Amino acid sequence: MIYSLQDNLQDELNNLKRLAAERTKHLEQSKWMHAYIRESGDFEEWINEQMQTASSEEYGQDYEHLLILRNKFDEFRRQVESNQERFNRCEKMARWLVDDKGPYTKQVGRVTQLLK
Repeated sequence: MIYSLQDNLQDELNNLKRLAAERTKHLEQSKWMHAYIRESGDFEEWINEQMQTASSEEYGQDYEHLLILRNKFDEFRRQVESNQERFNRCEKMARWLVDDKGPYTKQVGRVTQLLK
């Protein structure tokens, strides 16, 4: 009787541990997804702002103005290059979410396909 009760309790404890592990994994996936959404949204907003700068049709009215524009362009180029790490972070999070084959795989997969 006592052994039977102990076996039942052990089975229930093992089941509870399994459920807790599953819940932990789902929470971790959700945390990564929210981080990905936040980071990629911020990065996309930054890209849109930079696109406005990049699409400028201003060529300079004289030599001095041209030098000012060139300096602005050099600064713009440095900003774009320095934000490569942000892109890498977004890509790493997306790859983790897709490779994990969790509940967000399709959602992230669609987003990454749109960006290609």
